[in-house]
Amino acid sequence: MIQHAVNLAANRPRSSSDFSSGRCERHPPEGGSFGTASTRQISLTSAGNTIYREGEPCRAIFQVAHGLARTVKHTSQGRRIIQSFCMPNDIFGMSCTSTYMATAEAVSDLHLMKFEPGQFDSWLHNDGTFARQLCTWLVRNSERVEQLRLLARGTSIEKLSYFLLDLAERMSARTRVELQMSRYDIGDYLGLSSETVSRAFTSLRARGYICTDGHIVYLRNKSGLQQLSMACSTR
Repeated sequence: MIQHAVNLAANRPRSSSDFSSGRCERHPPEGGSFGTASTRQISLTSAGNTIYREGEPCRAIFQVAHGLARTVKHTSQGRRIIQSFCMPNDIFGMSCTSTYMATAEAVSDLHLMKFEPGQFDSWLHNDGTFARQLCTWLVRNSERVEQLRLLARGTSIEKLSYFLLDLAERMSARTRVELQMSRYDIGDYLGLSSETVSRAFTSLRARGYICTDGHIVYLRNKSGLQQLSMACSTR
């Protein structure tokens, strides 16, 4: 199966042992979970913890019940690339090999559902509803990857417009988006510096597309943001 936060220097992730030693409790996940009622054992881990590292044996698959995680790779030059932000109901830790393909870190405090790979595979074979939900989710992720590929040749404003609209859709938000990730995280996801991300926010505010209040972004002109986010795909 296909693999699918904050300045690292200021908030260095802890070792994966921090996650495995975290306490577990029965806790109902947020709506839309792929898991069944019998699987609702939630593992808790704190912001900044490393859930697993790239290259470690793939011993579990995770689903976010509450909070935000990120999957990260580093280039040979030490550059950090954020592959994905994992929000409630997202699954991560799937791999087509026996090892994890990226490092997973907690951006915020996390409630995670944890599945053994064999248990996960069994559901795919025996639960048609689960398989269809997973297929739909993977298709949406594939579309997101394709859009980000197109945005690679876009401007910083186009990239940020897409990012904000995508977050709003994933959060089922109409106009109010809460950013749990930092400008550094957004930059490492979109291939921009944190300074460029800040300038893009300033530009979108000046144009009246958004307004901000701390970590809250209000989308004042969603149709305008949509036009910006799609501009590079028509060139």
